[in-house]
Amino acid sequence: MKRHRKNKLNNLKNSVFLILLLGIARMTEAQMLSESHSMEWYYGFASHEIWASRYFYQHLVTAGDTTIMGKNCVIVKQADDSGDGFNATTFGYENMGKSTFFLHREPDKLLWFNEELGDFTTLHDYSLQPGDSWTIQVSNCSINMIVDSVDMVFFGGKNHRVLYIHDDVYQLNTESYSYPFYGGCIIEDVGHTEHFFPQEIYWLCNENFLCGTPEPLGIRCVLEDGEKFYHQGEIDCDSVYSISHIGLEEDLEFQDVMLYPNPVMNVLQVQFNNSLSEAFAYQIYDCHGICCVSGIIKGTNNIPADNLSKGFYILKLSAPSLRKNYLLKFVKY
Repeated sequence: MKRHRKNKLNNLKNSVFLILLLGIARMTEAQMLSESHSMEWYYGFASHEIWASRYFYQHLVTAGDTTIMGKNCVIVKQADDSGDGFNATTFGYENMGKSTFFLHREPDKLLWFNEELGDFTTLHDYSLQPGDSWTIQVSNCSINMIVDSVDMVFFGGKNHRVLYIHDDVYQLNTESYSYPFYGGCIIEDVGHTEHFFPQEIYWLCNENFLCGTPEPLGIRCVLEDGEKFYHQGEIDCDSVYSISHIGLEEDLEFQDVMLYPNPVMNVLQVQFNNSLSEAFAYQIYDCHGICCVSGIIKGTNNIPADNLSKGFYILKLSAPSLRKNYLLKFVKY
């Protein structure tokens, strides 16, 4: 009887030791985002003008920690060297309107503190399996994310979970839409491989579109304690360069869109056919390549032109899901 009790006690001790060991392993993983580990992210960006494109980077760094609603949070801020001429306010649109934000890491989740709502929302959930979903809340809007497949990738001396995801629908106030905001790939301890946040829903939810906002081109590097932890592609983390545009192409065929009246005096009307019924971002550039007007349109839409001076203009339409930019010429008289 005594031997039986001793064996039970030893088994219990072994079980407790195993639980503690697993807990330590989990905590070590969660401590990737902690004050003891400095982290840096480099994302590639481009600024497209009519005559040239400028390629540069966004640099995010951890800057200590704080406690919010009882949760230990890491402070992440926009580094001073980001932007190559684009200030933190401009890049704030990439960071949900902020140059500084707060993240809380759980064993399988990354939470972002939504200051507008005063609560946390799940940015990444690595515990999910194909077919599972989660919701990202932004202001009065939300995106429903669905997991397509999962994988593992080895770097930095350990395996990291990978989720391939797509957007289902997003909720804008009381309306539901289908629009690609945050689809693609997220990697544990790295983040989204396209951009840190689903920034486009922030623009739409706040009914604001910043003219000339940089275009996200994907993650370049992640550094831990100053050492390169992850590197995607061949471009250096802090590389900056330009590419000139030799000519101007109109790759949107006439049967896909109707632009009228042209010349225009007060209101420019843009009408798409049924195959192009998704939302488009638009910018109007003058002959000097300066962005004058911008916004979002869908279906048959009116673009105010009464504040434009007389002259020649380029209307640029961007369709994220088609991964193409369309350019059309018009005249204001």
